[in-house]
Amino acid sequence: MKNFHKFFALGIIALGLTAVGVSAHSAGASIEKTIDNYLVDIGYSPEEPITGEPVRFDFALSDKPTEEEIDFTNIWVRIEEGNKSLFAGSIDKARFGLTGFLYAFPESGEYQIFSRFENNEGPIAETSFPFSIEAGPDEEKNGDFMPIILSGFALGILFFAIVNFLIKRGKR
Repeated sequence: MKNFHKFFALGIIALGLTAVGVSAHSAGASIEKTIDNYLVDIGYSPEEPITGEPVRFDFALSDKPTEEEIDFTNIWVRIEEGNKSLFAGSIDKARFGLTGFLYAFPESGEYQIFSRFENNEGPIAETSFPFSIEAGPDEEKNGDFMPIILSGFALGILFFAIVNFLIKRGKR
């Protein structure tokens, strides 16, 4: 009876991994695009990403008409902000589970994420999509310090001007 519980639990876990492997995400949000006869599914979590916290991206490619998973060997990904490339690299397909990576965005704003699914014969499908990042608590706090810094700078200049005036007045 003990072995039955072990095999039952392993069966449930395997079934769960199989179900998750068909989609690019198990939780969070996703972006889906149709490219020719392919459906590119890019899942991300958390649903509302903010600066300073890692975002998990998961990638899946399927045949649009049949919804069958398309086999690929790797994904080439690039993250851009304006004309500046922040990340570019190849990610091998995971042997088990989801193919993906974590990335923490340095600043709030609009980004462009480019992905290209490849196999040993070359590119299969590629797409890009916009991605928005909101300000995180650290970025918001940094913005609050600017008035304090400017005030300190102004007070420092005023202090040195007064000390300089008093020194010159004392020499007369």
